[in-house]
Amino acid sequence: MSISAISKGLSAGIAVGSMVYALTDKKKRTMKRLKRKTSRAITAFTDIADSIADILQ
Repeated sequence: MSISAISKGLSAGIAVGSMVYALTDKKKRTMKRLKRKTSRAITAFTDIADSIADILQ
């Protein structure tokens, strides 16, 4: 399994989860918190993926 496949699956899962959560009509404050946490999770994952790619080279 390649890193690009993992990252695509993770980002698709986050996008679908965020969309479903947005459609459930939650409070604005909760949505902002979700966006912030999602952004942090994506950033952390890309950092980890970059580090692994550097190690494998």
